[in-house]
Amino acid sequence: MSALKIHPDDRTRWVPIDVAAELLGKSEGHLRRLTSDLATKGQASKFKVNGTWKWHIAAGYSPRLIRQAIETDDQGRSEFNELLKTTSQAKIEQAQTDAQILIEFRTLRAQGSFDINSFKAAMIEKHDRSLGKSRLYKMDADCPPSTDFQGIVVSLIDRRGRRKGDVKSCSDIAWQHFCTFYLTQNQLSLSKCHRMVDGLAKDNGWAWPSESRIRELVNERLDPATLTLKREGLDEWNRRHLAPMEQDPNAWDAGQCWEGDHSVLDFHIRVIKGDKWVRTRPQLTAWIDRRTRMLVGYHISEQGNAHTIRVALLNALKDQRISAPEIVWIDNGKDFMAQSIGGMTKGKRRKSTRSEIDQAQQASAGLLSMLGITPHFAMPYNHNGKARVERFFGTVHGEFDKEFESYSGYKPGMLDHRDQLKMQSDIMSMPTLEDVRRKFAEFANWYNHRADHSIDDLRDLETLERLSPIEFYDRNLPSKRVIKQDALKLLEPIWSTPLKVHKWGITLRIGSGTVRFGELLPELESLVGTDQKVFVSWNPDDTTQVTIWSEDFKFICIAQENGRYGGLAQDRVTKKDRSTAFNLRREQRKRAKAKVDYLAGSLSDVELASKATRDREVGETKARSAEFDRTRDPNDMPPLRLVHTRIEDAPDDIQDQQLRKAVGAEMIEDNEYGSLIDAMQEKYGKKKPVDSSPEIVDDVYSDLTFQTTSVLPSSTDYEEDYDAFGSLENSGIAAFESSDQQDDELNLRIVDHL
Repeated sequence: MSALKIHPDDRTRWVPIDVAAELLGKSEGHLRRLTSDLATKGQASKFKVNGTWKWHIAAGYSPRLIRQAIETDDQGRSEFNELLKTTSQAKIEQAQTDAQILIEFRTLRAQGSFDINSFKAAMIEKHDRSLGKSRLYKMDADCPPSTDFQGIVVSLIDRRGRRKGDVKSCSDIAWQHFCTFYLTQNQLSLSKCHRMVDGLAKDNGWAWPSESRIRELVNERLDPATLTLKREGLDEWNRRHLAPMEQDPNAWDAGQCWEGDHSVLDFHIRVIKGDKWVRTRPQLTAWIDRRTRMLVGYHISEQGNAHTIRVALLNALKDQRISAPEIVWIDNGKDFMAQSIGGMTKGKRRKSTRSEIDQAQQASAGLLSMLGITPHFAMPYNHNGKARVERFFGTVHGEFDKEFESYSGYKPGMLDHRDQLKMQSDIMSMPTLEDVRRKFAEFANWYNHRADHSIDDLRDLETLERLSPIEFYDRNLPSKRVIKQDALKLLEPIWSTPLKVHKWGITLRIGSGTVRFGELLPELESLVGTDQKVFVSWNPDDTTQVTIWSEDFKFICIAQENGRYGGLAQDRVTKKDRSTAFNLRREQRKRAKAKVDYLAGSLSDVELASKATRDREVGETKARSAEFDRTRDPNDMPPLRLVHTRIEDAPDDIQDQQLRKAVGAEMIEDNEYGSLIDAMQEKYGKKKPVDSSPEIVDDVYSDLTFQTTSVLPSSTDYEEDYDAFGSLENSGIAAFESSDQQDDELNLRIVDHL
C-alpha cells in the first residue's frame, strides 16, 4: 500500500478522492457529486497537489478511510503498530479470530443468499466462536476491505480499559518531578504531590493522569523497599526489609559468649535524696549466657551506667561455678562503649575506620581486654543483635515487675490514671532498693533452675529431657576459664581515661565538677611535665582519695584530695555529695550574675506598658536598620553628615580669648583652684576665706543667681537656683569661659563685684 501525502497545513487527515472511492467501493464520479454537500460539513476539501487542485475526503467520513489515512504519515510510522505493541495478546488473538469470521462472512454474502444459522454453526466448529447477525453487519460497515487483514484486526481490537504500557498518559518529566516531591523524608502525601505536579503540567503542557492512575504507577514502578528507604530512612528500612539474622543455637558453646544490657523495671521504688524520700524506677544490668540463657550476673541500681556494668560483671566472675567468657556481646550505648570497658569511647569509635577499631581492641587497655575478654558491639537499632538478653528482660517484665503494687505498666495509659496518682502519692508504701534486690535474688534463682519452658535447644542430647539453664550449663560446659581474684579488683572501682600529671597533681572529673589529688606526693614529681600518663581508679562511695596506676597498670600510690587537712580528712564524701556541692556553687553563681531591674519594679502598670511599647519600637527600628544594612548595595556611598571644622570656629575662639584676657583670666589654669571664689580672691589679693566677706559673697551670689536665669533651667525656687549655680561654680572657671556673649558678660559682672 503506497504512502499518501497528508496536507501539512491542516491537522485533519485527508484521503485523495480516487483512493477514497476505491476503499469505499464506490465510483469516483459518485463521490464527486457528493463533494459539495460534504464540503459544507467539513468532510471534503480541495488541496493543491503537484500544481493541480484535487478533491480530498476526510478520513473521518468512513471507518474504511481511517486505516489508510493513519497508516501513511511523513515518517512512515504506523500508529496501529504502536497500538499492537501496547495491547494484550488475548485481545489481539480475539480480534484476529473476528477478522477471519468477517472475511468469511463477506465472501458468503458476495455469493448470494445464505443461512445465517448454518454460518454460525460452522464458525463455532471452526473457530470456537460465533457472532450475531447485527454484529456481523456492523463489523462489515466499520472495517476496511478484506484485502487489508491487519486493518480489520486493528479495527476490531477491544479498546476498552487502559492499554498496557500506556506511557503517553504520563510524561517522563512529570513523573520525575513527582518522584522528587514524593520520595523525601518529609513524607508528603500522594494527593499533595499529585496537585503540585498537576499545576506544573498545566503550565508546561505535560501529560499528567489522574490521582488513581498515579497510585497504580507508584505500585508498578516503585518497589516497597525504595519507598521505605526514601520516605522513612535507613533505620526503618533495616527494620522492615533487612534480612533477619538467623541464629544457630549450636554456634556458641556454653559459657563462651555472654550478652549484656540495661533495662528499666516497670515499677516504682523509694530512695533518699537530700532529706526526703522520692520515687524512681530501678534499672537492671544483666549478663546472660548466650547458649544456655542462664543469668550469670546482675546488679540493680537507681541508674545504669559503666559502674553498674562492672559491678554486674564482677558479681558474675566472683562465682566459682561460672566460667569467664571469651566474648561479650554488648550494646552500642555510651555506658558499654566507655573507654574503661572497651578501650575506646563511642565518639572515637564513630570517627575511626574498621581497621583502627580492630587495632584499638587488640591493644586495648580496657578492663575487658585485661581480663582476656573480647567485646563485640551489636548492630544499632536491631533487637536481634542481643536476642537472648532482650528475651530475658521480657520475662522479667512479665513475671517479676507485676508482683509489686507500685507497678506502672510498660507504656503510658496502660493502667488507670487515678489509681496511678493515688499510688504515686503514697511514697512510703513503695519498696526500697534493698527490698527489690532481695526479692530479685529469689527470682534469679527460680529463673536459672526452671525446666518448665518451651526452649527446644535446652534438651538433653540423649534423653531429650528439658533441662533448666543451669543444668544445661553444667552438663555442656566444655572447659572452665578462671580469672584470678587479684585481677578482679580491677572491676571494683571506677576508672578514668589516661591522665597527665601536672604540678598540682591529678585533675579528675567527679560529679559534674573537677577535683584535684596528690599535689604534694613525691611519687608523682617525676611524672610532672612528661608525656607519660596514668590511670586513676576511685570509689564512688568515698571520693576523698584515689588510686593512681601506671600505663601498664602497676600501682603507684594513693592520693588524697588537695586541701583536705585536719578534720576534713576524716570525711567520706560520696559522688552524690560532690554533685550536690557543685550544683550548689553553680546556682549561687547564677544568682550572683543575675541582674535586678529596679526600674521595672518601681514603674506603674501604665508606665511599664509604655516602656514596653517604646522598647518594642526601638527593637523594630534596629531590626529594620540591620535588614537595610544587610540588603544595601556595598557600592552605595554612606550617608554624609555636615560638621563644623576648626577653621570655621577660629573667629569665635579668638574673641573668647580676648574676653578672658580683658578680665584677667589668662593667668588662671584649669583645675588649679577649688572654686570660682577662691580664684577671684587669689587674683585680686583677698587672702581671707570667702566667709570672712559675707557682704561681697552675698552680693556676688545674688547677682549671679539673677543673671543665670537665662542659661539655667527655669525655676521659681531660690534653693534650686542656688544649687544650680553651685554646680557651675564647682566646675571651675572653665565653665564660664564660653563662646556665648551672654556668659562673657556674666564673667565681667563677677569681676566687678569682687
